[in-house]
Amino acid sequence: MKIKRLRLAGFGPYRDEQNVDFEQFDDDGIFLITGKTGAGKSSILDAICFALYASVPRYDGRESQLRSDHAGPADPTFVELEFSISGADYRLFRSPEYKRPKRRGDGFTTAAPEARLFVRDQAIRHEGGAGEPTDESDWRGIAAKPVDVGRYLSEILPLRVDQFLQVILLAQNRFQQFLLAKTDERRALLRTLFGTSRFEAFEKSLAEQSRALTSRVADARQSIHLRATQAAGIAQSATQSSAADSTDQDQGIVPADPGLEWFGALLADVEEARDEADQRAGFARAAFEQADSAHTAHREVLRRQTKRDAAAATLATLIAETSAVEGLRARIDAANRAAQVWPQIEARREAEESLADALVAEGAAREQWEPYGGTALTTATSLRETVEQLVTQRGTLDGALDDEKRSQRLQTELAAHSAKRAAVAAELSTVEAGLADFPAALAELGETLSEANREAARLPDLRIEQEAVRNALAAARRADASGAALTEALLAQKAASTAHLEAARLVDTLLARRLAGHAYELAAELVEGVPCSVCGSTEHPEPARSDAQPVTEGDTDRAQQHRAVCQAALAEADERVGALGRALADERAAARGRTSAALQTELDASAERAGVAERAEVRVAELTARREEIVRQRDIAEVSLRTLRNEVADAQLAFTAAETSHALISLRVLEVRGDFDSVADRAREIEARLAAARALEDALTATATHLERRGRAVDAEARQLAELGFSHSAAAEGARLTPPELSAEELRVRNHADGVAAATALLADPDLAGLPAVPVETALTAEARTAAAASRAEFDAVHSTLVAEYRQLEGLVKEAKKLFEASAGLIEEQARVRELAELVAGGGSNTKRMRLETYVLAAELEQIIQAANARLTTMTGSRYSLELDDSLQYRNVEAGLVLSIRDEHTGRARPTHSLSGGETFLASLALALGLAEVVSNQTGGISLDTLFVDEGFGTLDAETLEIAMSTLDGLRTGGRTIGLISHVESMKEQISAKLRITVTDAGYSEIEEVRERV
Repeated sequence: MKIKRLRLAGFGPYRDEQNVDFEQFDDDGIFLITGKTGAGKSSILDAICFALYASVPRYDGRESQLRSDHAGPADPTFVELEFSISGADYRLFRSPEYKRPKRRGDGFTTAAPEARLFVRDQAIRHEGGAGEPTDESDWRGIAAKPVDVGRYLSEILPLRVDQFLQVILLAQNRFQQFLLAKTDERRALLRTLFGTSRFEAFEKSLAEQSRALTSRVADARQSIHLRATQAAGIAQSATQSSAADSTDQDQGIVPADPGLEWFGALLADVEEARDEADQRAGFARAAFEQADSAHTAHREVLRRQTKRDAAAATLATLIAETSAVEGLRARIDAANRAAQVWPQIEARREAEESLADALVAEGAAREQWEPYGGTALTTATSLRETVEQLVTQRGTLDGALDDEKRSQRLQTELAAHSAKRAAVAAELSTVEAGLADFPAALAELGETLSEANREAARLPDLRIEQEAVRNALAAARRADASGAALTEALLAQKAASTAHLEAARLVDTLLARRLAGHAYELAAELVEGVPCSVCGSTEHPEPARSDAQPVTEGDTDRAQQHRAVCQAALAEADERVGALGRALADERAAARGRTSAALQTELDASAERAGVAERAEVRVAELTARREEIVRQRDIAEVSLRTLRNEVADAQLAFTAAETSHALISLRVLEVRGDFDSVADRAREIEARLAAARALEDALTATATHLERRGRAVDAEARQLAELGFSHSAAAEGARLTPPELSAEELRVRNHADGVAAATALLADPDLAGLPAVPVETALTAEARTAAAASRAEFDAVHSTLVAEYRQLEGLVKEAKKLFEASAGLIEEQARVRELAELVAGGGSNTKRMRLETYVLAAELEQIIQAANARLTTMTGSRYSLELDDSLQYRNVEAGLVLSIRDEHTGRARPTHSLSGGETFLASLALALGLAEVVSNQTGGISLDTLFVDEGFGTLDAETLEIAMSTLDGLRTGGRTIGLISHVESMKEQISAKLRITVTDAGYSEIEEVRERV
């Protein structure tokens, strides 16, 4: 695909018409789209995306944001794109929905979105060179409506918008998606590019065949009489709900031997009732839409009247408050000056408070030190020496404190070891007593098991005998049913022949009527102001008319489809008659000439004997499991016995060791504690003296610091009061407002000004002009709408019920046809098809869990990776390369399309999302280029002749950027053109061909094609 030209106006930041000829960059191969941030560089890519897909992903489908804010009411908004693909040139014109002035009268109306698609006629194609204008007669229109354009584009360009952004237009924040995509997302893109949907279709076809065969096997075992009863009930309910005065009581009666023609008659009756209900529901819906439209119009007028009256009242109130607002302005000025000096006032007050607190703290510290140092004058220096002496004394006690705590822990351990030793000994006695009971239990269980084994050994022979009798009985019953089925098949054959003849006659009649009313059909599609598809005129003074009911193309298609269905049904009926005749002879031979009653008696006797053997077999399994459980419990008990004996010995050793340690530590603690009750008490006495000395030292230092701070605060306050025009701090405090109060006063002033402006602007709104003075009434239109809604709901409910009943009955009729087709051969065929379907879908014996289509796409992806690595290894100095991981993934999900990155520095492969920002950009760029190369080389693939890259180069260092630019430069061979969007200054210096986006003084942007010498 190659992007050739772009023309746009009123789109994004572009007000005036802009024309971009991308073909002029063909010789350069690479060009740069440059401009300030927000100028509209990415909007060029947005325009291309909007032209092709009627949406811009970064706006989330909100077309209202596409129209330029700079466009005037009469300025158009459109995008026109010329591109080539598969050897053909196309021109695409598209405009979004937006507001435009009405052609008649004042106000605005919504312009519907437009789209037109043209193709260049190859027979008269203009032979001008690149950049030369073409003759407009070269272009031939192929679609003129958005829906038709979308349908044609899906055939011309089989890429979804997200795939287009991953392969051709690498937009901001989407450049890395193909590298980091999940398996399903990557498969969807590769399927479109390489046309492998046929493998998926083959897989679905096999799955559908498997499901169809399974359904046919199940349907062959259903009761036709049950279907007939259900069908009769549905038909009776449908005809009763369609008309309250229905007196037809025959619909619920089921004949003794219903045939397919009986089902068809019921279906025809319900179809007629459904069509009548549909017509009534249509009338009700039209009435509701008319009532709803009238009510909506009245409500809109009332809303505008209410908005106008509220704005007028608000403006009057605000004008009356103007004098009070002026007084607020003076008070706000004084408060702002007071706010400037307030930090100095608070600083002085805080310094005075801090000094008072420091003096109080000093007094408290002296009282705390008196029990240890007396009332003599104490300085910070003398206290520092006392603190150092106490710290030394306290440090000598640390080892003794640890021994004292360890002694307490050892006492607890001794009690625990003693308790554990007693508990393990008691458990050991219990286990020894339990082991003595196991031998007798095993001997008794062995005798019972031998007897059950002898009885269960007869089961295989009894099952073979039972299966042979069962097969003969099934054949006898099928023979009984085949006789009756053959008679019904002959009747169905006759009915199918009659239906096929009637369907053929209907097709001929409708085709004749269709040709006769073709002119009227074309006239019905004419729209005033839109060119006629035949003559091209925008005026249609005398369109063709017809009194007869028109026959549409859909009518003839449905008739032909019905004829094809009838023809298939006739062939199916012929085949069924022959098959039933052959099956009847085969089933009588398989029954060995015996009746079903005699075979049933023989089968019951065989089943009784087999039941005895089966119960014995179950008993064997239960007894075997019980014996294994007893042996397992005995083994567990023996292991537990050995373990408990070891635990008793270990508990005794631990008790002895703890007892010895406790005696030694107790002697050391007794020596250190001296006259105190414990070492901890001695340590606490020293710590108390140390804390009192430190507290007094800190208090003396703090008092001196706060005295100095208060003096500085008093001087700063006096200077600031004089500068701001306050005689003393009380004057500033009187003028001060708290921040919430000041904000509230300022907000009142701003709100008053904003309110006046808003009310004035609202009253000047043209939408509020010319409204009636008195509010309109909406009660009558609301009442009419409610009544129409109730009527619509009633008729819709009846129609929905009949549609559901018709579908249900239609399904029953189809099932009745299949009931006569079931045969034993279907089961074998269904098993084969199901196994093959599972294998192709990645299940069953497919150990790789890889679907057929994924297997093919994995081969294509390997080629893409090979092409990408040729560039990635160069750009990363041979450090990184991409790899395809076809191993089973987490929880055995489908494998085959997972990408990983091999780091030659570590010799290991890791996930692609672990790369840094710059590394991810290089890997994504290499993968995108490899994808473009492989797709271009594939026969029948999409040729990717144009590539856009939006940002990402800023994450690269200078050396890596140079390598990336060299890689892009090598892509120019073969006619490919690459457009880059970047703010990197070195790229601006290297690339001479540019599209420069400039912002005018009025705020809108313009596109300029320039070439600069590099």
